[in-house]
Amino acid sequence: MLFFRRRRDYSPVPIEEIERGRFGKMLSDRWWKVVYDDGREFYHGEISYKDIDRSRVREFHILGWTGETVFKIELNPRRQTPIFRRRVKLGLGTGTGVTYVVGYVTKDGMARLYYISPDGKEVKPSYVGPVDGIDVILRGEEREFIQKEGGFVHT
Repeated sequence: MLFFRRRRDYSPVPIEEIERGRFGKMLSDRWWKVVYDDGREFYHGEISYKDIDRSRVREFHILGWTGETVFKIELNPRRQTPIFRRRVKLGLGTGTGVTYVVGYVTKDGMARLYYISPDGKEVKPSYVGPVDGIDVILRGEEREFIQKEGGFVHT
């Protein structure tokens, strides 16, 4: 927990409390939301990433600090499965911060990844190409999606 300020009794104030005061709203601990093909919505924290029913995902949203959608991808549940990673880079200077890697993998082994900051801006160009060229390791549920259709993954 980081502390930048102290209360009158000199006890530390956590960064989350400071940020809530700055934004005037409750900060969201939810990083993403999925929308299934039947319209149901599930948020990060309600279900885990590995429990997403990948055969039904129609939309994948990245949520900002206050819970609003800052980035959205639309998917074809029969052909594409979402990929999401939250990367935190700590250090001194301008190299610090959070980057969301979000995109999808297709059943034929192709991928599209976007690198998004928490405010929804792209921080580096997106990647489009074979799964072998992506800079994330596919998790079991993502790898299974490709292998169901007879595709192959070298990662």
